[in-house]
Amino acid sequence: MSKYEDIPEVTPAVAAEQWGNGSAIIVDVREHEELAQARIDGVLHIPLGELHLKIESIPQDTDVYMLCHVGQRSAMATDFLRQVGHTRVWNIRGGIIGWARSGLPIKMPGED
Repeated sequence: MSKYEDIPEVTPAVAAEQWGNGSAIIVDVREHEELAQARIDGVLHIPLGELHLKIESIPQDTDVYMLCHVGQRSAMATDFLRQVGHTRVWNIRGGIIGWARSGLPIKMPGED
């Protein structure tokens, strides 16, 4: 049983729809080198280890969806942000793997 199983989540499709219509932001908490493997253009990138240093760049008046590789680190990030007072933050279930499996657009190496 994971300590993060009670973290609020959304599906990749819900996150993509809300982000696409401008009513939410996505924060990718993966490391810099992971972005070279696959990324979503236009999302905010803050590696998990830097989140506490850049918390002011995450709005509290907008829905925020957290993303990582498979959803574990972004669950940690969601938990952290909720503990410090962010109420409009959710984990994207399955991370970028779930995003890709849902058929949503990602950039792969060499697709610039």
